[in-house]
Amino acid sequence: PSVQKDTIMVQVPAGDRVQCLFADWGSWSDCSVTCSSGFQSRTREIIKGADSRACRSGAVAQQQCSMGACPKPGDIDCRVSDWGRWTRCSPSCGFGMKNRTRTVENPAGPGGTPCPDRLQQIEDCFTHCAIDCKVSGWSDWSDCSATCDKGIRIRKRHVTDRGDGGRKCPALQDTKDC
Repeated sequence: PSVQKDTIMVQVPAGDRVQCLFADWGSWSDCSVTCSSGFQSRTREIIKGADSRACRSGAVAQQQCSMGACPKPGDIDCRVSDWGRWTRCSPSCGFGMKNRTRTVENPAGPGGTPCPDRLQQIEDCFTHCAIDCKVSGWSDWSDCSATCDKGIRIRKRHVTDRGDGGRKCPALQDTKDC
């Protein structure tokens, strides 16, 4: 037992007096309610006089406690965040899907409005596909432009698909000295 803290004399019904010796008080219990007013209690060990009902009554103490106002029906309704931003369309080219989410900020309490079933939205989406320019293969080299001294030889290719938003077309003519 902890250090003796309290010695009291109590009157018992037969007119006798009993000496009660107690240890220190324990901690207060949690309040008996989660909102509004309730009670909490604490106890202490009886060191001497444990067989006396009068001493046992001195080993328990109660006090009133207040846990604040009970929530009103609107206070216990579910509350969710605003929708987040849409994700990028996946895949990055063509038809795909995108989504956005929201989170529960305050779960519903007893009797409150429940949370929505849907915390995610999914939508179809389309992203324009960039198409690169396509060209044919090179032609054969031309004959040399000069029969004496220096000349050039040329080869060409042509566009087979201009594309749309992709890489630009490469050079369509190539030359070399001859």
